[in-house]
Amino acid sequence: MRGSHNKINRIYPNNSTTITIMSTTKKDTTDEKTITPTKQLLFKPMPQNTGLPLARLFASSGPTLQILLAMLIAYRYYPVIPLRDLLFCILYPSYLVFANQLRFQSNLLIRQRPKDHPHNISVVMSKFFSGSDDTWFKKYVGLAAVIGLVLPLLTIFYGQSEVKVLAAPHLFVLWCQIIGESIVMFNPNVHRFITLLVPVGFSVYRMNLLVEWYLGSVSLMNADYASAGSIWGVVLSSINLIFWTYNLFVALLLKITPEFLSEDCEYPEMQVISLPFVGEPRPKYESKLSSIIE
Repeated sequence: MRGSHNKINRIYPNNSTTITIMSTTKKDTTDEKTITPTKQLLFKPMPQNTGLPLARLFASSGPTLQILLAMLIAYRYYPVIPLRDLLFCILYPSYLVFANQLRFQSNLLIRQRPKDHPHNISVVMSKFFSGSDDTWFKKYVGLAAVIGLVLPLLTIFYGQSEVKVLAAPHLFVLWCQIIGESIVMFNPNVHRFITLLVPVGFSVYRMNLLVEWYLGSVSLMNADYASAGSIWGVVLSSINLIFWTYNLFVALLLKITPEFLSEDCEYPEMQVISLPFVGEPRPKYESKLSSIIE
């Protein structure tokens, strides 16, 4: 207990048993450390070599710095970033926030699992998927960062003005995706299914931007008589279109998503909003029971 040494001195001013007092104080301090519960952080520190590619790479900078950079891109290239992209980057994350709270109860079922559970909160949040520590995934992370961020950023700062305009919308939406992944990746209050929907939803939306970027770069090259800057725009847009198409249809949907269909991704049973005159499907055992009774 704090101040126990001073309390003893005030009660026994002439007490000379200093050794006993020190041992008692040390014992009280030890008991205090044992009883005091551990403070739970809202955002758990991101483990090394785990998580989504871009979120893991830029998690050390923190969401604040990432948001500032996204705002800088939006402010500088606001005239060329369509309003639909800005609305998507606001409305889709808002939808996921409400879905996490209303449908998945902020991951309450998994957070309430006992420590001896094979899939307790620590186990579930330790890795995003089983291949996070593999060598191929580490190389994949570096390749995604170079193709999706480093080269477009260099193009925006040092490229031709027409090439910058074509590359800015996709870079802005991709950066907003990174912000979302960094916030939800190892947050114990976010259900794993919501964590998966962040990259999947943004990647599906970015496919249209990638196609527009590529077609615009080809048109610019034809109109600019194949200058060096326009050719670089075609090369960069082509590489991004190929890589992010593979990332969506192979890495996310075929490699990562199936692991979220296991038992460790438990969700609460609750009534969801359905169409009028269309009921939710009943479990199989209820259907069999009703047929037997009838």
